Amino acid sequence: MKKVFVVGALAVIVIAASGVISACASGHAAAPPPEWVSDMRAVYPDHEYIAQQGIGKTRKDAELNGLSAISQYFETQISTEIIGHDSWATENGVTTAVEQFSQDITVQSQTSLIAVRYADDPWYNGAAKEWHTVAYINCNEAWTLYEPQVKKVSAPFLALYNAADAEIDPFTRALRFSAAAPYVLNEGYSVMRNFGQILNPSKAQAAFAASDAARALLPEKITTARQQATVYIDCEKDYSGLLYNAAVSVLSEEGFPVESDPDAASCVCAITVDEGEQAGENSVFFYPALNGTITGETGAVFSFSAKTARQGALDPDLAKRRAYTALAAALKESFVEGLNKKRSSFEQK
Repeated sequence: MKKVFVVGALAVIVIAASGVISACASGHAAAPPPEWVSDMRAVYPDHEYIAQQGIGKTRKDAELNGLSAISQYFETQISTEIIGHDSWATENGVTTAVEQFSQDITVQSQTSLIAVRYADDPWYNGAAKEWHTVAYINCNEAWTLYEPQVKKVSAPFLALYNAADAEIDPFTRALRFSAAAPYVLNEGYSVMRNFGQILNPSKAQAAFAASDAARALLPEKITTARQQATVYIDCEKDYSGLLYNAAVSVLSEEGFPVESDPDAASCVCAITVDEGEQAGENSVFFYPALNGTITGETGAVFSFSAKTARQGALDPDLAKRRAYTALAAALKESFVEGLNKKRSSFEQK
């Protein structure tokens, strides 16, 4: 019996030792799964964390899988729960609502900037031969890192908006408001706004409160300012209304009403023309050029100029028509360019 006992005891020891050796050889000691495997929200509650489980053949693979899941979570939430999802597009100065986002790159770049951490107790599932972990973001900690990005997108817009709101001259006010639009036209603003809302709702609402209010009012502000900026066109030298109609076309496309009564207009667009007429031996030539100035209630708003190549013909009237037709086309191009430069000058301040 004693021999049997000894042999039996040795057998138990050998079996136990072989189990230890086997576990060591595999590199992973058997361990029960952490609580978060079955109930992640109990360990990482929604009001404190944004958390996603990750699985992979290695611990690093599991962490990368969890990080990817967090990015996908933001992308899905932004797609389905967009805050103030109307963004805008502007064509020829006219603002319209659109719903178009290219958010993946923005979400991934923002996720990489904030503090994504991983569970201190990753778990190896021996049966499936894979690692499990949790990628998580502490919402309050992450907001501290994200807040500078909020100011970066909202502060320039608010500065332009507030300057426009304080502007006295109607025409300049309209240009200032339209200069503010590009800061919220782009997809990045909307994506970042919603990214912040998902990251930390209460802090995002407080941080974006002023820009949200201004953004909601901006389309109406632009429309009202343009309607108030009525323009009288003063063009004494013209040919069949070619220059006048070209100026009307530009102003109409930009949303500015043209007034036939100078006393009823809030500003004047004065256009002066130098025909540059020269008589040839058997024909007439023109080297036409013009200068235009918009003058509002507080003085000159901006100026523009245009000229064309030589225009001529045997018939003087035909030569003149050609000159003014070419000059009208140059006027439209120069006028639009002048408006855009004026808006850009506000953006740079």
